[in-house]
Parts: sequence; C-alpha cells; structure tokens
Amino acid sequence: MTSVLERELHLGLNLHGAGGHTAAWRWPGNSPGAFYDIEHYVRAAKHAERGKLDAVFLADTPALDPAIDKHPPLNGIEPTITLASIARETKFVGLIGSASTTYNEPYNLARRFQSLDVVSGGRAAWNAVTTSNVYTARSFGGDELSRDDRYRRAEEFGGGGANPLAWLGRRRYYPGSGRGAVW
Repeated sequence: MTSVLERELHLGLNLHGAGGHTAAWRWPGNSPGAFYDIEHYVRAAKHAERGKLDAVFLADTPALDPAIDKHPPLNGIEPTITLASIARETKFVGLIGSASTTYNEPYNLARRFQSLDVVSGGRAAWNAVTTSNVYTARSFGGDELSRDDRYRRAEEFGGGGANPLAWLGRRRYYPGSGRGAVW
C-alpha cells in the first residue's frame, strides 16, 4: 500500500480557445478568435511551464458545430500541430493531445504522435478517444458509429486505445547507421 507521503499530485492545464465555458469568447478582453490563434496556445503553455505544471492538454473535436455563430469551437487547430508549435517554445512541460480512434488510421496517428515525440524531446502523450458526435460523423461523410463499433475500432490501435507510439514502435532514423528508417 502506498503511503500518503509517497503519493504525488500532477497538475496540467486544459487548453481552450477563449476559455472553458461556451460563452467565454464573449467575456471582455477575450478574443472570439482565440481558438485559431497559435500564439494564444503558446502563451498559455509558457504560463503553465513557468508555474511548474506537468503538462498541457489539448482536446479535439474534428468537426465544426453548425451553431458556430453562437459559440466558437474550444479548439480550432489540429492538436499535434498546436502541440508541435508549443514544443518549440517550451522545454519541460508535457504535451498531451486527444485524437480519435474512430476517425484516424492507426499508422497515421502513430506517425503524427511519434513526430511530436521526436520534436518535443520525448514529451508527447496521446489521449485516446472514441469520438461520438454526429457533426464529426457528418464531417467525415458517414453515419455515427455505435459504441460497440467505436470500441472495436479502437482495438485496432493496440488493446483498446493503447498508445500508437507503442503500435509503431519508438524506432529512430539514423542516416547511415544501418538501423533502418522510422517509417
């Protein structure tokens, strides 16, 4: 049994565009376009790093809600792109991004997160989600999958959503070393 003195608390920052509340974009001083402002995310991550937080987290909904005129999305830039930009401006903070097992292919997702892991010096992490959203299904030209179908698909990623970095492996490419290529 772990004693209270041996336990640790890890803190992270959930990055949102203008804020976590759907009406945060209306707050004085907040930018309604923050969800598409990469500097907004970089500034927030730098604050998290200065505050000694362990990680920043970026959720993703790979679709636009038709009611965008009433509330902008929480995040507008694809998570691994945003986190790669943050990686270049920070040194220690962990970089956690959501990505759907329903609307990605295992290899492509593994490649994106492995690339993020490389450019960040090993700070990447993946939050696996089995996306259930009618707007996302329509954005990808299909119908919403059942829960069983979404979780069956997640199994393709290595055990119900295991890290795609493990699925691909953490091989590195060393030109001329004879060890092989990453992809």
